[in-house]
Amino acid sequence: MSRLDDRRLFLLLPLLALAAWWPAAGGRFLNWDDNWLVEHSGTIRSLSARSIRDMFDPSLDRAWYGAEYLPLRDLSYAVDHAVWGLNPVGYHLTNLLVYALTPLLLALWLAELGHARRVAFFAAALFAVHPVHSESVAWISGRKDVLCGCFFFLGLFLHRRAARSGGPAGRFLAAAGLAAGVAAMFAKAMAVVFGPALLLVEWCHPTPRPLATQLSPRCRQE
Repeated sequence: MSRLDDRRLFLLLPLLALAAWWPAAGGRFLNWDDNWLVEHSGTIRSLSARSIRDMFDPSLDRAWYGAEYLPLRDLSYAVDHAVWGLNPVGYHLTNLLVYALTPLLLALWLAELGHARRVAFFAAALFAVHPVHSESVAWISGRKDVLCGCFFFLGLFLHRRAARSGGPAGRFLAAAGLAAGVAAMFAKAMAVVFGPALLLVEWCHPTPRPLATQLSPRCRQE
C-alpha cells in the first residue's frame, strides 16, 4: 500500500466513528445533566461578548450546577443554541462531529511518533468504535469529554510535528499545540496532565532533530 493510500485510509476514521455512533443523533435530552446544562440553563442563551466573558470568568458563582468551570463546553452549547435552539438533534450532531475528528487526530499522532500507518489506523479504529465512549458521545452532557479528547490529541500531534519541523513553522505549530492543550483544559480539568504527557512522550519517543539541523555546514553548502 502506497503512502498516499495510507493517508486516504486515515480519512475513513471519521466516517467509521460516525457510522458507529450515528444512532445517538436521534436522541433527546437525557437525564438531569442534559436538562440542567442545556434546557434550563440561562448561561448558553446568548453569544454576546458579555456572556462569553462570563463563561471564561472563574470568579463567578457557578453553584447552579456543580460549580463546574468548563467555559469551552459552555461556549459550544451557546453556539448550538444559536443555531438549533432547543432541538436536541443539533447538540447530538455536534458531539458526533467533534468525536469523529478524534480518531483521525489519534492516528496522525501515532504515525508522527513513528508507528506504521496501518498500526496507527487500526489502533485509532478501535478507539473510534469502542463502547467505553458511549456515555461521552450519546449524552449531550458528555460534550466536555469529546472536546477534551479532540483538543488533547490535536495538541499532542501539533507538538510532535513542531518538534520535527523546526524554524518559524515549528514555532508556530508549537504555539498552536500549546493553545490546543489549554483548550482541552477549558473543556475538562483532567487535561491538566497535558504538560506531563508531553514530557512522557518525549522520554519514551525522543523527537528526531529537524533534517536541516542534522546536516553539517559543508553538506548544506553543497
